[in-house]
Amino acid sequence: MKNKILFLFVGLLFVVSCGKEEKQENSNIKNPVEITIEHKYSLNDTFKVFYSKDINAPIDGTSEMTTQVIGTDGFQKTTFVLPIGDYPKVIRLDVGNNQDAESIEIKGIQITHGDAIIDNSDWITTTNWAPNNSLVVDTKSPNMYKIVPVDGKKGPVFMSNIVVNEKLNKYFKGK
Repeated sequence: MKNKILFLFVGLLFVVSCGKEEKQENSNIKNPVEITIEHKYSLNDTFKVFYSKDINAPIDGTSEMTTQVIGTDGFQKTTFVLPIGDYPKVIRLDVGNNQDAESIEIKGIQITHGDAIIDNSDWITTTNWAPNNSLVVDTKSPNMYKIVPVDGKKGPVFMSNIVVNEKLNKYFKGK
């Protein structure tokens, strides 16, 4: 008798938990993906996000978002809210195009979808973003980057690395 009750309880628990997971997944369909960068940047500038919805497709500029950044001496957060239903698999983050920029300090980059945190690179314990040649790490402070020209032009870019891409691909599998 105890085995039947235990079996019934486990079965009921499974049905309830599956229903909650399905409800949460359905509610996330209505939520946009958000990419938030916490940074210290002293100039007014434009930040951009480019992304591909296919892990095997190159970023070609068809999926792009732009936001204005107001320079400050303290840390600030800049958030990109992707259109609902856009599920990035590869992300490129352009952190300015102001040719007077000398440096940027990154505290973290976070990717969320509803209540789910897909990636949380906090630059202290985890850095899942690869800087391009225009961003040179300051050896005294690993979250500080000098912005230098490449072929005469400054174009600081962070690319999601394989860890972020795999997290995105797994989280948005089938979407």
